[in-house]
Amino acid sequence: MLKLFNQKQLSALKQELSETKTELEAKTEQIRTLQETNNELSQKAEDALRELRLQQQLLVNFNTLSDSFSELQHSMMHAASNMREEKTNAIRSSEISTQAIASVEVMNDEIESVGEISKESSESVDKLATIAGNISNFVSIIQGISEQTNLLALNAAIEAARAGDM
Repeated sequence: MLKLFNQKQLSALKQELSETKTELEAKTEQIRTLQETNNELSQKAEDALRELRLQQQLLVNFNTLSDSFSELQHSMMHAASNMREEKTNAIRSSEISTQAIASVEVMNDEIESVGEISKESSESVDKLATIAGNISNFVSIIQGISEQTNLLALNAAIEAARAGDM
């Protein structure tokens, strides 16, 4: 009878060990999945940082926007370095990446707007150059008329002087 009791205990222990092993395997798989997710988020954050750096080079002349970008870049770099250590920081960097993408989209829209304004300004300058050319032509015509008028006046004075001599 003592042997049976020990067999039951052994069987229960085996069952418990098997369940514990199964739980450990499941936990190990969860940890591996979390590590993969963390690695993916880290790569996305690094990609976002590279994109931010490129955008920052293009927007050097926009001082107010570059200040916001510098602050965002600092936040993202800080989040990316902490992401490797903690899962909670990975979530934070994902939120920052979303904000960065929105900021990049806003900046792209603003860049397009500035490009359109620049194009309109260029067209206005071209129109002004055309008008200035027309004015220059008009001034040349007036100068020609003025010269002819002066010649006519001189000629009239000469004719008047001749008429007075006779």
